[in-house]
This record gives sequence, structure tokens and C-alpha cells, in this order.
Amino acid sequence: MSIIVAFLCEWLFLLDIVFIHRNAVDVCASALNYPGFSELSFREICQRWATWVSEFASIHAAFPGPVVRYEELNEQP
Repeated sequence: MSIIVAFLCEWLFLLDIVFIHRNAVDVCASALNYPGFSELSFREICQRWATWVSEFASIHAAFPGPVVRYEELNEQP
């Protein structure tokens, strides 16, 4: 599904995809505060995160774009 969204962005809407890389522990810890995730264990959230990273890696391979670290966005918005 994610690769379909990337394809639509790239070809139909002529949008470039910017990939934001964020620390895994920060992402998983933050997710505990949101509905849909708060009832999951930290381990389950980490496992889901790993799956998402794998999906986005294949999207990035198919549709190369710049990668920005989340921390850099906070330092220099």
C-alpha cells in the first residue's frame, strides 16, 4: 500500500518525496502516548516500526529522494 501512495505522489501529483529519518527509540516511546498504540507494549511498537522501516526502504529504493534527520529539523527549522 505504501509503495502505491509513493507512486501516486511521484507520478500523478508530481511531488517529490522527502524521507525523514528519526531515532527508533524516540519514535516507539512517543507512540505510547497515542490512541491505537498506547495499548501495545513497547516491544510490539518496535516490531511495527521495524516493519514500517522495511516498507519505506523499498519505497526509497523505488523513488529516491533526500533524507533529512528529524533532529536536524529541530535544530534548524
